[in-house]
Amino acid sequence: MRALPATFVGLLLANGLLYAYGQGLLGGARGGGEPERLGAQLAPEKIKVVSVGTPPPAAAVSFACRSISGLAREQAERLAQQLQAADKQLKTELRQEEEPASFWVFIPPLPDRAQAERKAAELRALGVRNVLIIQEGPNRNAISLGVFRGEQGANDELAALRRRGVRSARVEARGAAGPKTIVELHGPAPGLDQLRLPAEFAAAAVGPCGGAAKTPAQ
Repeated sequence: MRALPATFVGLLLANGLLYAYGQGLLGGARGGGEPERLGAQLAPEKIKVVSVGTPPPAAAVSFACRSISGLAREQAERLAQQLQAADKQLKTELRQEEEPASFWVFIPPLPDRAQAERKAAELRALGVRNVLIIQEGPNRNAISLGVFRGEQGANDELAALRRRGVRSARVEARGAAGPKTIVELHGPAPGLDQLRLPAEFAAAAVGPCGGAAKTPAQ
């Protein structure tokens, strides 16, 4: 019998070795098929969970109260309705109070709106904070600089304005003593700090609940 050619014997050995390797007989097999191959790729023992930290807590919202005085009952009710319609976070309360006459610090009406705007800009440049142009009524284009419950407080404000160089301001008593309705607003402090009243209530006095009332800066 003729001997098998050396090339043919080499091919048989090579195929045998490949088969043994594929079956894991030589220690290098993939064994078990696709699941084991994926497990080997993932190497779960080498996976590390990296913490990204605890998210910071949400900032606490502070609440405040503002008191709006100097209004008749019907005015106070209308104002409360308008403010709540504009900001659903506000809670309003009405209470009756025997309110004395108030004292208004103001600059008399200027000829037109443009001149009133220029004057208001001058006042702000001097550092005057409570500046409000009256938009309606007999004092239209006057500039309100504050409403005070006591004459002394109004005179002190006038003196402070004089020191800043404001010469045209004056004090006027307004409102007869008698029952008035106070509107108290409760809500987030940032919103109340930027409170702006509708023009028809511009002469009302606004301040912290239980504190001295002032006209809000515009």
